[in-house]
Amino acid sequence: MNAVWKSLTADDLMCWAYLQAIGHYFRPSFADNAANLAHYKMKKSMAHAAVFALIRCQIAFDESWCQVYKIDVAFFEESQYSDIQLSSSAVNHIMEYLNLYHGDC
Repeated sequence: MNAVWKSLTADDLMCWAYLQAIGHYFRPSFADNAANLAHYKMKKSMAHAAVFALIRCQIAFDESWCQVYKIDVAFFEESQYSDIQLSSSAVNHIMEYLNLYHGDC
């Protein structure tokens, strides 16, 4: 990670990571670096964790669909967040989609 990335806020990094991930859908690893740093800076933020988790899932699609489900569980069921909560409806939509991969485990 270069010094410029480290100087950006978690919000800036996560927005950039999201745009990078959707702009280069089949090459999300560069977006993962920024999302990882943003998540590290804001570990208690559910919003930051959600974007990071979805980017990690995007990477896992090429490796293991079971891993997609495991990422889902780790970020949305096993973790606690006290800052920037997502609505239960938003979490339910994410979970409904990612839980489709449970059968691959």
